[in-house]
Amino acid sequence: MRKCPIDNTPMETITLKGVKVDRCPKDGGLFFDREELKRAKDATDEDLSWMDFDIFEDRKDKFTTYDTDKKCPKDGTEMISLRYADSKIRIEKCIKCDGVWLDKGEFGKIIEYLDKRLNSMPSGEIGENAIRELSSLAQGTQDTGSELKDFLTLLKLYELRLEAEHPTAEKWIRNLIAYWPIH
Repeated sequence: MRKCPIDNTPMETITLKGVKVDRCPKDGGLFFDREELKRAKDATDEDLSWMDFDIFEDRKDKFTTYDTDKKCPKDGTEMISLRYADSKIRIEKCIKCDGVWLDKGEFGKIIEYLDKRLNSMPSGEIGENAIRELSSLAQGTQDTGSELKDFLTLLKLYELRLEAEHPTAEKWIRNLIAYWPIH
């Protein structure tokens, strides 16, 4: 039986966005086994699925680490506390099993943070991400279906952002396509 790292309460299994996770019934904290956080994030908002919130990447520039006294609900190993990029979100990660502990409300804060990042991205940055996804797709280094879906999502977002940033140019392009002799 897994126990809450805050108050040692036995945890219950719930379904969050189609993903089974452990929740403390007392304080509402959530424990995600490796990859469950990504799957729950991806299921929450399709437009955010391509966005990085990968806490398993070994990139020191993405995280600020802190000590914590929390123990992993799965294996009792000491956890480390991470602050992701420029967010104020601090999460705990098990150094042995890669499980992730989120205090109540932190999952929503992660989604909100990623949503704000996406909404503040200019079209050029979205286009660069689309090119990176296309390159990754061409190299075949990851799941092709997932990469293709991410690429198509980025193209849709790129089109929408271009339209918002340059409405006159977007109309001109649509007219050009409509009257182009080859379809």
